Amino acid sequence: MIKRPLLVVLLATGLIMTGLPIGMMEVNQVSAATVKATAQPAQLYPTFLDGKRWERGHNVAEDLVSVVKDGKIYVNNSAAESALYTKGYKLETPFNPKTMQYDMSKPLVLKKGNKIVGKISYYKVNPKESYMGYISADSLKQYGVSVILHNNNRVLVTTKNTVQQTKKESDLIVLREDVKQGFLPGINISLGESETNVTRKLGKGKDLGGEGGDYWISYPNFTIGFSADEYDGTVMDIAVASKQIKNKNWLKTPVEIEKVLGKPNKVLFFDDSKDYMYIYSASKNTLIFMAKDNKHVIDGIQMYSLPIETWNY
Repeated sequence: MIKRPLLVVLLATGLIMTGLPIGMMEVNQVSAATVKATAQPAQLYPTFLDGKRWERGHNVAEDLVSVVKDGKIYVNNSAAESALYTKGYKLETPFNPKTMQYDMSKPLVLKKGNKIVGKISYYKVNPKESYMGYISADSLKQYGVSVILHNNNRVLVTTKNTVQQTKKESDLIVLREDVKQGFLPGINISLGESETNVTRKLGKGKDLGGEGGDYWISYPNFTIGFSADEYDGTVMDIAVASKQIKNKNWLKTPVEIEKVLGKPNKVLFFDDSKDYMYIYSASKNTLIFMAKDNKHVIDGIQMYSLPIETWNY
């Protein structure tokens, strides 16, 4: 049996931390057409296809990168090709029979079935790289593929019909993907990090006491739960109450969240706080949404360093 998560305790006791945001920031998105067009060096960003890390070969996840250069987003060729494929298109590189090599200096050929439906230019960050290229987000848009640059340094390639629809959904997808890695967007603390490192980054927070060897420390915008060991505690959970959540696209009802993330793996109810926990698996971690019921906007979000199998009461 696991202990009650801190967020339930906070909600039950009415203890909600307030203050100006220093860690949490709203994760806004901009489409390819609205990225500020100023002269700048090429910047590389991890690329997600419909919210998932790219998987190549034997289901090995790799962080492919896309490029922002002079206000334009260029999507990694592999992610762009896969997105186009889901829309029924096939992307081909012209072949030079004289050199017996692919000619990446010429536009890529886009087919639907056996019919050529268009040509797409190929962009190279480094002209000397003959094997690594990118496709502009503007080129993909006309074929039903949207590209969004998040302020949390992620490029999301999606086959959703509209960018507006993606804006509402993608933040929750990115949230769960980050929790899989032990992070909450906007908070520079990760699961498993030592209390010494947390104090070095954030200073000394407010001690909320502990139970059974675990203890909690609050900061102005979130609360951290630590699991004690002989020498130094380690971060086991991070909780953010609703008043601290600055990303409005996270403030949904459990019904709305289910439409994006699917049904929660488990739903628990606490008699004393009268709150429900909607628990989602996030690899070896869990992502938790708290709410009065599935039709009320969530009261808070918590990330916990426990796999879904351990949530048994």
